[in-house]
Amino acid sequence: MRLESEIYLGSPPVDRREAPRTGVDVLARAHVFEKRPLTVNIRDLTTGGFLMEAPIEVDIGATIYLQLPGLHLTAAQVIWKSAHYTGCQFVNPLSGSELSCVEGSAWRI
Repeated sequence: MRLESEIYLGSPPVDRREAPRTGVDVLARAHVFEKRPLTVNIRDLTTGGFLMEAPIEVDIGATIYLQLPGLHLTAAQVIWKSAHYTGCQFVNPLSGSELSCVEGSAWRI
């Protein structure tokens, strides 16, 4: 088993999210240019972006299109990535009603 931790000498890094995040567990379809769509797991969600769990091959700065339950395809830009997680920012933030629609179809974590 591998444990990871971070040690801060001074203040921890600033959380740059502009909206409060909701821990969710929702399946969505991610469409990446010239690749087959794949099913991904959205782990947290805000009106401004999301954390996606999936072994997806995308570059930072790439645009993906996400099909969330009850919504049309939504464009997002890849902000950061690791081996199994990808952080994305919506090109056009979700409205409160769109966020509520997705949250209503998700398991809360």
